Amino acid sequence: MSSKRYYWIKLKTNFFNQDEIDFLLSQKNGCEYVVLYQMLCLNTANTNGKLENRIGEMIVPYDVDKIVRDTKYFDYDTVVVALELYKKLGLIYLNENDRLMIANYDEMVGSETSSAKRVREWRAKQETQKKALQCNNGVNHNVIQENRDKSLDIRDKDIKDIDKENNVQMYNKSTSNEHDILTPTPSKSKKIKPQKHKHGEYKHVLLTDDEFERLKKDFDFYEELIKKLDEYIETSGKRYKNHNLVLRGWVLNWYNEQGYKTSRKEVEPDWLNEKPKPKEETLEDKTSKLLKMYEVQLKCNQLDQAQETAKQYKTLTGKDIEETKKELDEALNVLSKYD
Repeated sequence: MSSKRYYWIKLKTNFFNQDEIDFLLSQKNGCEYVVLYQMLCLNTANTNGKLENRIGEMIVPYDVDKIVRDTKYFDYDTVVVALELYKKLGLIYLNENDRLMIANYDEMVGSETSSAKRVREWRAKQETQKKALQCNNGVNHNVIQENRDKSLDIRDKDIKDIDKENNVQMYNKSTSNEHDILTPTPSKSKKIKPQKHKHGEYKHVLLTDDEFERLKKDFDFYEELIKKLDEYIETSGKRYKNHNLVLRGWVLNWYNEQGYKTSRKEVEPDWLNEKPKPKEETLEDKTSKLLKMYEVQLKCNQLDQAQETAKQYKTLTGKDIEETKKELDEALNVLSKYD
C-alpha cells in the first residue's frame, strides 16, 4: 500500500517585513497580490515549485486563464499584473525550459509521507517515556553533573577570553605605528553592502548611488518624491527598511493622485501596449470610395479626374461606373417610396 505525501508552506516570522512583500502591499491591490502569491506556492507544492501540470505524458504550463480558474477569487487583469510584478521582484522566474518557477521553493515548502509521520510520532512518544524514566531515576545525579558541567564551561570560557584579550593586545602593540585601533578584517564570504547616502532637508532619506541615479532617470520630479518622504519621516518619526521601495510605492502613488506625470510607465501586461492593427480595406470600401470621388469630381467639373476615376473603377470591378451609379439611384428611389 503506497503512503500519501503531505505538503505545506513555511512562512518566516519576517515574511511581511521583506522588501518584496512590503512593496507589493504598498500597491493599490497589494493584499490581493500577496494572497495570490501564497496560493501559487500552495498549488505548486507537489510540483517542485513549477507552475505546470502533468497530464499523462504531457506537461501543460500554467497560463493566466488556468490561474484565474484555480484561484477563483481574482480577475484576469489582477493575475496579469501580479505575474509581471512577481517577475520584476524575483519571486518567480523562467527556468531553462521557459516554465515559470517559484523562487526559493526549497526554503518555503516542506513535505513528508504518512508512514514517516507515524514513525516520527512513535519516536517522539518513546523519547517522552525515556525522559520520564531518566528524571525519576537520576534527579540528584543530573543536578550535580549539570553544576559540574557549568563550572567547567565557565572556567573554559574565562581562559578563552583571557587568551583572546592577550592576543588582541599583542597585535595592537605590534601594529601601533599603523593603526590606533584594531580593526577586524571583513570576511571574504560576507557580501559588502553598498553605502547609502542621506538626502532631503532633514537627511532622513537613505539611498545608494545606484538607487539615486535610477530615481533621477525614472522620474523628472525625483526631488519632490524625496522631499515628501523626508518631511513625512521628520513629522511622524516612522522608520522604513528600504527607502527606495517606499519612494516607488506609496509616495509615487500619492504624487500620481495629485496630477503629476511620470516618465516611468506603471507595470502592465505587454498586450495593453499593443497598437490595434489597421483594418484592411475591403473591395466594398474601395468601390464606395471611388464612387464618392467620382460624384465630387463631376460636381466640381473636374472631368479629366472623373474619367481617370471611372477607369480605376472598371479595372477594379469590371463594371462601368455610370451603370453602377444608375443602379444605386434606382434602388434609392424604390426605398424612398416606403418612407
